[in-house]
Amino acid sequence: MTSPGFDQDSWKTPQVRAAEAQLGEAMARSRELIRELERLQPPAPPQVTEADVRQMEEAAKRVDADPAMRALQTRVEAGTLSWRDVLEGRAYDDPDVRLALESQMTEMRDIFQQFEEGHTLDDVIEARRQAESGGEDGDGGFLR
Repeated sequence: MTSPGFDQDSWKTPQVRAAEAQLGEAMARSRELIRELERLQPPAPPQVTEADVRQMEEAAKRVDADPAMRALQTRVEAGTLSWRDVLEGRAYDDPDVRLALESQMTEMRDIFQQFEEGHTLDDVIEARRQAESGGEDGDGGFLR
């Protein structure tokens, strides 16, 4: 039993007190870093459905599909790759996958640029429809 007014830490040397202070600061910083890491966690990837897989496969099998996409379809049919791996990002380190996805990104950039230039959704849809049907304007139907 301790008497009132007795300091239980009176035995601590200045070095022990300094070490405790440093430990407290390190623990506080560790908790702060853990909170920061939790905020920086990437969001969970979207769930890929069978409909997504079928849609990708159908797009790759189209006669007007990008050659890089058709090459991926050949690999999927051979069993060396799956559309699910592509869609879920597990195959992104494969150069053929990156090539195919980058070619799709070029098309998306073109569409985005059309919106930035002030074209309406209807304008963009009509231009793409013309491009797919061999449009009559000199640039394949894309807005410029």
